[in-house]
Amino acid sequence: MDYLINRNQWTPRLLGPLISLFTLLLALNMLTPAYAGKILYSIQIGAFNERRHAMNEVNKLKGSGRHTFYRLEKAGNRGKLYRVYVETYKVRRDAEREAKKLKQLGLVKDYIIKAIREEEE
Repeated sequence: MDYLINRNQWTPRLLGPLISLFTLLLALNMLTPAYAGKILYSIQIGAFNERRHAMNEVNKLKGSGRHTFYRLEKAGNRGKLYRVYVETYKVRRDAEREAKKLKQLGLVKDYIIKAIREEEE
């Protein structure tokens, strides 16, 4: 009989913290990158203070058959920059392979592989 009384006393004490823990885990899940937008990899080929320079860079690769685009992004203490990208890839290795090919073909001088959020494009 004592066992049943003790078990019933513990149930309400454990239920509150378990609900709090479950709520916290749900909240943390909503803050993860998977919830905020899928992470993709892209080849950054330039960064410019002026939009017209970014557009010129995009136009250079227009005839190559590759999706080239620019985005206005925060650049730390430099303010905002227009960054020019080529294509998006699900896997970083694929982006690196394509970037090397672009450089060999002479279509780009230099590049950086960057992780970007799909929803921002």
